[in-house]
Amino acid sequence: MNHKIELNGDTIHLHKSKWFGWGVIYPLKNEDGTKNWYNIITGGSIWKLIFILVFMAIMYGAIMEYRGNMDKCAEAVDIVNRFQLWDTPSLDFNWTLYDFNSEVTNETSKEV
Repeated sequence: MNHKIELNGDTIHLHKSKWFGWGVIYPLKNEDGTKNWYNIITGGSIWKLIFILVFMAIMYGAIMEYRGNMDKCAEAVDIVNRFQLWDTPSLDFNWTLYDFNSEVTNETSKEV
């Protein structure tokens, strides 16, 4: 249910919601059919636009921070592989389970 209200020469568009009551609508087109670029770009309010831009900047920063941390982890794994601090030839994350039973059976078979 949409309503138009004229107030001091300005047209205010209202919409009644089932759950949230009345809310202001920021139409994408003016009454003459032209596009309302202010409402398209800002969503009806400069503060909404600023909030969205700040939120997107924070998300971008979080993604770049995560990417940098993963690069540091990959570099650390390369350093460990270079110095071979473990008995394995490389740490390429293709982990296989060590079969303790096969080694025990081989040792017992050698003794017997």
